Amino acid sequence: MLRKVEFRGSVSEFAKNESEKSLRKTIFSTSYQDSNPSVLVFSNPSDRESYAFMPGVGNRHHRDWKSIISTSLKRPNGLDCVRGPCYYFFLREHSYKVIPPTSSGLVSEAFGGGERSGLKRRTSGDDKYTRYGDGWIERFGKRWGKKIGNVAAASSHYLLFGKGFQTWEYSPEYALRSYMYLLVHMVPVWVYNHLLQPNRILLFYFCRCLLGLLCAFCEVYFYKSVCQEFGVQVGRLMLAFMVFSAGLFVASTAFIPSTFSMYMCLLSIGAWYQRRYELAIFTTALSTYLSWPFAALLGVPIALDMLVRRKQFSKFFQWGAISTAVILLPMVLIDSSYYSRFVVAPFNILYYNVFTSHGPNLYGTEPWTFYFINGFLNFNFVFVAALLTPVFLLLVLLLVPLNHRHPACLPYWLSLQPLYLWLFVFVLQPHKEERFLFPVYPMICLAGAITVDALQKLWFRFLVRRATKAAHYLAHTAPIMVSAILVCSLLGVSRISALYNGYHAPLDLFMELSNVTGDNKLPADQNINICVGKEWYRFPTSFFLPDNRVRPDWVSD
Repeated sequence: MLRKVEFRGSVSEFAKNESEKSLRKTIFSTSYQDSNPSVLVFSNPSDRESYAFMPGVGNRHHRDWKSIISTSLKRPNGLDCVRGPCYYFFLREHSYKVIPPTSSGLVSEAFGGGERSGLKRRTSGDDKYTRYGDGWIERFGKRWGKKIGNVAAASSHYLLFGKGFQTWEYSPEYALRSYMYLLVHMVPVWVYNHLLQPNRILLFYFCRCLLGLLCAFCEVYFYKSVCQEFGVQVGRLMLAFMVFSAGLFVASTAFIPSTFSMYMCLLSIGAWYQRRYELAIFTTALSTYLSWPFAALLGVPIALDMLVRRKQFSKFFQWGAISTAVILLPMVLIDSSYYSRFVVAPFNILYYNVFTSHGPNLYGTEPWTFYFINGFLNFNFVFVAALLTPVFLLLVLLLVPLNHRHPACLPYWLSLQPLYLWLFVFVLQPHKEERFLFPVYPMICLAGAITVDALQKLWFRFLVRRATKAAHYLAHTAPIMVSAILVCSLLGVSRISALYNGYHAPLDLFMELSNVTGDNKLPADQNINICVGKEWYRFPTSFFLPDNRVRPDWVSD
């Protein structure tokens, strides 16, 4: 329970009133760990404005209560907000409660957990997965519900409800992203919204469910292809690693282009393993044009197989042309309509990142070890096994007297090439983000499964003395498979639990806003401003705002 203490007056009056020492002591002696922390609500009946302040862990750096007041409620009447009576919710640095400043003093649970780890801060992925992905490309510091030229502020929330933010990638100045990518995802949400008119938060989770369902279908297709190409044993191991992978837990339902490229990688590589080259080319082109041009790198091994090994020039160029006509031409028409000028978004993003003077390095650089640390966090020992796959395959080839692979199967150096080619290229790039590895997440699980299978063969060859020539290696090495699955799964579930418990609080926090407006605790004829300070990146998405009269605003620190 929270203790609400209300001061009938303004912030400045409270700061000047030396007689309120006991009140200040009660408020500022509590911390976010206190089971019964205090909440201070300032209310000024004369102008019907209220302000709320909650001391948090970040305030331990401020010894003086006047400093806390001045830094936490700086210029409350000078914000760039809607003029007139309005309510302010102050979510400042490490403030762990949201305080609707009403007479009832409603207070909800909020940001749980402590500081993000250094790795999370560097990747900044956790921010973007929600706002751009689940939050429909909403970004801060841009116009709210306005138009730039003839182009609406590019947000799916804006497309649905007439208000939203614009990412810089969708600015007409850059035009790096395609509107067609948004519209593909928006159609089912638009239908759901118009048929049932649900709470906006339900639209958010409806989209997540659709993305999760699509990912599941793609994984099943990839699993069947792996069983056909590498055997059922490898397929089962890979499936177990994928199900309990923390990396796929994050990537599978993120509404960002690299996640869509991961879906298409599952389909294109899976179709390649089944020798369905037409589908492999089309899905690679879909990933390249619609979501991320750099995903074309995953199609290089497929092109090598078709052009160098099989000499299928006609089929390759024919389906390349068909894919371009079916995908790229509609994209250009749609994007040119939205941007009010001729736009080829895949070319723009490629040009910006490769041929401009600053490129992506403008947004930070990381050492070469970044992806190795991040890969271990998301896949634990599966990632280590994936890096060692070439070594174990070579040992099996040299030391284990097995029959060679069927001639119809792809050679290992080619079938696993997408993973190592991707890692090689992106490790060399100075600008690194966790999401850049999303497209090859399934390949990491596949390579890890192949390594465990190779380890079983080596174990059987050298350490199982009672084995005979007629015995199968799986009959004596099952404990290795079971141990690998159990250890990696437990570590994966542990990581998933840590991510959920540590970082889901912003969603819970903003979900309470719907309860506030739904219970009619706030006047229906007033604008409500959700003021967010230094931790602006914790704002999830406008889908967590109950209606158009509730809007976020940014407090300058």
